[in-house]
Formats: sequence, C-alpha cells, structure tokens
Amino acid sequence: MQIARALHLKASPRAVWKILADDYAQVGSWARAVHTFVPNGNAPVPGAPVGGRICTASIGEVTETIELFDPDQMTLMYSAQAKSMPCFGRGLL
Repeated sequence: MQIARALHLKASPRAVWKILADDYAQVGSWARAVHTFVPNGNAPVPGAPVGGRICTASIGEVTETIELFDPDQMTLMYSAQAKSMPCFGRGLL
C-alpha cells in the first residue's frame, strides 16, 4: 500500500523536513491524535535519526518502521503496523 498526499505549507522545505524527519520520533508534539510516542528498537536505516516509533493514537497502538530516509532528496518512507486501520486506509490491503 502506498499513500501519497500533497499539502501546501507556509514554511520552508527545510523547516518541514526538520519536523517530519529529523524529529520523527516526536510526532506527538504536533499530531493531536497521538497520545504517547517513543522510538522503536529497530536499527535506523542510514541517515535516519531512529529506526521508527511506537505511538498510541486514537486508533490504538501503531508501530512504524522507517524504510527509506534520504535527507538530500527530503524523502521519507515508513511502514506502519496497527490492529485497526484509520478510515483512509481501510480496504487498501
């Protein structure tokens, strides 16, 4: 499954990259649906600050693993495992 979404923000690409990628494990500081968050124990891919994160969100526990991290291209790809899927992900598997 691949989900892509485009947003136009009044921020520099570097400022957005810092929040979404460099501070990846701190998702709860900006995502209201995330109640708790910690880095997972996975070894990070080259360049990534952590291997992923474990979050408790409105849908339950979600374990995410960073699959690709490219700061030069500002590209981040991760996989997510959860017992229940959010409404936008239902039926995509």
